[in-house]
Amino acid sequence: MAEWIDKEIAVTKEKAMARGRAYRKDFPHATAAAYSPEHDLIVIDLENGSKFAFPPRIAQGLEHATPEQLGEIELTPGGYGLLWPKIDAALSVRGLLLGTMGSMLWAREMARKGGQVSSPAKAAAARANGAKGGRPPKMVPSRQQPFYYTDQNAMKCSQMSSYRQSPELLRQSASAK
Repeated sequence: MAEWIDKEIAVTKEKAMARGRAYRKDFPHATAAAYSPEHDLIVIDLENGSKFAFPPRIAQGLEHATPEQLGEIELTPGGYGLLWPKIDAALSVRGLLLGTMGSMLWAREMARKGGQVSSPAKAAAARANGAKGGRPPKMVPSRQQPFYYTDQNAMKCSQMSSYRQSPELLRQSASAK
């Protein structure tokens, strides 16, 4: 009975190892990470020899961290993530390389805050837009009355316009032909 369990474990282990090799091939992993206080950047050394750096203020969980807290970076086993245990923050290397600095909810909140920021350039653009009449109204499709088509070949193209035509006018037009 234990023989089939050992076989199943061996097969499952091999499948997991193959997935890990494929993941490792597709996404580089970190070999080292450090905070550079003089540049205010988190710098990640990747296994393929490249470096990746980002400012901590744009990453979820790091935006309010002190330089001392940012300097205490740990790599996850395998180098797939970065951990800051004292501030309970973690980021995946894959997510960072893909430009994801946090969850969708966090990104939405950052965008909302960015839209509230006022600057002289933004104020000037708003004034210029106001001088042109402001924001254009939303284009709402008008309620068009139904157009009644007939089977008469004699109808002129002008009668087939998008303007409202009553059934009575269409009957008159058809009977006049």
